[in-house]
Amino acid sequence: MKISKTKLLIAIIVIIDQIIKFIITNNTMDVALIPNFLSLVYVKNTGIAFSLINKNLITVIISNSIILGIIIRFMILQKNKIDKMTTLALIFIISGGASNLIDRIFRFGVVDYIKVELFNFPVFNLSDICIVIGFAIFIYTLIIQMKKAKEENLFKVK
Repeated sequence: MKISKTKLLIAIIVIIDQIIKFIITNNTMDVALIPNFLSLVYVKNTGIAFSLINKNLITVIISNSIILGIIIRFMILQKNKIDKMTTLALIFIISGGASNLIDRIFRFGVVDYIKVELFNFPVFNLSDICIVIGFAIFIYTLIIQMKKAKEENLFKVK
């Protein structure tokens, strides 16, 4: 059985994040990586979106599952139509969402561990970074595609 590059990359990101979370949950001490700037801490987040929205765990699990399912289905159905940048964006989003979903199901909350001490920002994790990067790439790609479509329509001969 051949595993696609997409599935392999998703699995690698999820595994790396889960290994880090396992280490963090079993070593709950705070570690300053860069004093007064960046540290590793253990925070269990029962909410969503950087702890900003607190919802019922079951509701969050169901919502996350539905969103991931929609994105995965889109990727499967559009496999031959989406470009590499969009694929990469969706890989990051799926990886981050899947790893945080694993936490919600098996740990009853997401394990966050990266704390930026320079300003008052919620503690986050690698999955959150992947989701944000994925959305940034997706938005960038969408803007580029919209500009390209607009330019093609301007120069089209009728």
